[in-house]
Amino acid sequence: MIEKNVFFQCLETFVFELTCFIFAGSYPRAYNITWKSNNFKTLLTWGPEPSNDYSYTVELSAVGGNKQRIHNCVRSSSTHCDVTHYLTDLTSSDIGKPDFKLEVSEDKKKTTLHVTDLLTNVFKDGHQQNIRDIFGDKLKYRVNYGKNKSTGKKKADFKTSKIELTDLDPGESYCFTVQAFIQSRSFDKQLGELSKPQCSDDNNKSIFTEFSPGVIAVAVLLILLLIGVIVAVAVVCHKLRQKVLKGGRGVLDA
Repeated sequence: MIEKNVFFQCLETFVFELTCFIFAGSYPRAYNITWKSNNFKTLLTWGPEPSNDYSYTVELSAVGGNKQRIHNCVRSSSTHCDVTHYLTDLTSSDIGKPDFKLEVSEDKKKTTLHVTDLLTNVFKDGHQQNIRDIFGDKLKYRVNYGKNKSTGKKKADFKTSKIELTDLDPGESYCFTVQAFIQSRSFDKQLGELSKPQCSDDNNKSIFTEFSPGVIAVAVLLILLLIGVIVAVAVVCHKLRQKVLKGGRGVLDA
């Protein structure tokens, strides 16, 4: 089996130029060497898929420094390598979507969002770090919100994971999304991925907001038809009763 070495160099802090050096004769040259960091997990990827005749070994080096072999990517048949242990990209790693729970007070005057700080792939002293452990007071959460089924939206930034909103109309349904916001990063990396939207209950629902005009029209028509049937049956029954009563009087008169 022939081993192909994939080298990449660190030019500045977490900025990479990827170069592939092949020592395998006619074997295909590695290409599309890229890296991607998400929630501080950094993956190096490349092509092509190796055959049974050769494998890949990944080595890292700083500019002018000695090469360091990535122990988990030696003679690998894969085309990706987890280099998180060696390179933690705090400045440009993409941040995923957070989870949050929605709570509305009994008097409907306060809505609270309990945001869960995302776990990362960074460990310190054997403990897995979340994004607040990493960014500290630089971490904020951006909340995007608006009335349910309305196009108007507002946004506000908060420093804590417990977010209280008191400027909402009581009893109205509001929808919310949350994303991490780190203003100290470059502009295109300041915002994390949007969470899944969540909506509060509407305690002032009317039939016109709950159902479409077509559904309401059909319901009204059915009710009118039902009333018409009931009236028709009542009229028929009344006439039959009158007829029976008249027939009974005729027999008595005879």
